[in-house]
Amino acid sequence: MPQFRTTLKKGLPIFYIGIFSITLVDSICSIISRVYDIQYSSFYPLSYTIYILIPFFISLKTNKRTAVIYAALLGAFDATIGWTISMLLKAKASIMNFELTPTVWIYAIVSMMAICALLGFLGALAAWIFKKLRPQP
Repeated sequence: MPQFRTTLKKGLPIFYIGIFSITLVDSICSIISRVYDIQYSSFYPLSYTIYILIPFFISLKTNKRTAVIYAALLGAFDATIGWTISMLLKAKASIMNFELTPTVWIYAIVSMMAICALLGFLGALAAWIFKKLRPQP
């Protein structure tokens, strides 16, 4: 267990970069979607890229398990804070046309965590392959 705590600490700075990136993408894309009348969902590939890249770099520094855990936490952040940012900035999104009950929030959080964990696993797997193919000094 102490080793896991150590790997969590090693991955934390990269996770913070992920939090900042998600916040920035949610904010900018919300404004762009409203101003230019573009569906907010058009920008999902940017977020998905973050969900793959952040675990990739975390996995390079730590291990696959830590990378997937941090990816799931990024998903929870995006489903809560990110969604709130999008609503406050009035992003053009059809998903926001229904009542946000606690059940909807819980579903959104759990499903985003699962999607992000899967994308994070792909990023961590890519890092593992990268490590294997990289020539050793």
